[in-house]
Parts: sequence; structure tokens; C-alpha cells
Amino acid sequence: MEYEEITKYRKVMNENIFSCIELTKSPYSDIMHMPVNRFYDFLKWKAKLEEEKHKQMEEEFKNVR
Repeated sequence: MEYEEITKYRKVMNENIFSCIELTKSPYSDIMHMPVNRFYDFLKWKAKLEEEKHKQMEEEFKNVR
């Protein structure tokens, strides 16, 4: 059971790291030097920002029609 949890955590962490790299266009080393709590807070903030941008774009698209 414990091994499965560790494996799952590693997989999720890797996905989060590469998502962060993609979202920020930052090098791997910069992301890896980030404190864990800051990393998670940053991911939440960035995801929320991207969601708001997407909503604004949808609203602008609706207004154009």
C-alpha cells in the first residue's frame, strides 16, 4: 500500500513539475529550486489566472458575434 502511494505521489509531482515548466516557460532547474509550498501555491495561482483569461476570451468572443 505504501509503495503505491509513493508511486502515485511521484507521478503527480512529475506531472505538476512539467505543467509548471510549460505554463511558465521556466527552466527545469528553476522549478526544482522552488520550495514545495511555494510551488503548489504558484500552480494554483497560475491555473486560476489561466482560467480567468480563458473566461475573458470567451466573453469577448461572444460580444463579437
